[in-house]
Amino acid sequence: MLPDAEAFELEFPGSDLVSTLLARSLERVGAVVESAVSTVWRRHGLSHAGGNALAVIEGAGRPMTPGEISAAMHITSGSITSLLDTLEGRGMVQRTLHAGDRRKILVSITDDGRTLLDNALPAIQQMVRRLLGGLSGSERSQLLELLRRTHEVMIAADLSDVPTGHRNPRGR
Repeated sequence: MLPDAEAFELEFPGSDLVSTLLARSLERVGAVVESAVSTVWRRHGLSHAGGNALAVIEGAGRPMTPGEISAAMHITSGSITSLLDTLEGRGMVQRTLHAGDRRKILVSITDDGRTLLDNALPAIQQMVRRLLGGLSGSERSQLLELLRRTHEVMIAADLSDVPTGHRNPRGR
């Protein structure tokens, strides 16, 4: 049963109950996927971020700078340094100096890293198929299009004038 939209919007002026419920649903769905994918990576001895980094490097088909990897993963330079330290320590990646610019470091995936991906990624794909297998092909296609459009709208949203720390009319 849905909460009363009018009461919700009175308590939180400028809000929209359905938008709030949608945002929360996206968070819950994302958490389920994150947890399931992380479980597979942990079985292979890596964090989700570590697995993603290997997939990004391998997918590029060439050595990458740490900055390129962090940009592709949407994480900070400090986080990527720590992550690459861990992967290098495990023998999954190798850092080398850039031949044309010795100030740059290039990161390559090793044979051990490729082997790990070859084992982990099929398991992740099977898990994702099972997670979404209860939806018909048509429903999955519709959802994919809605999520694509949702992402597009969210990225374009102007959040510059959203108030912070604003008390609601009930004084809470």
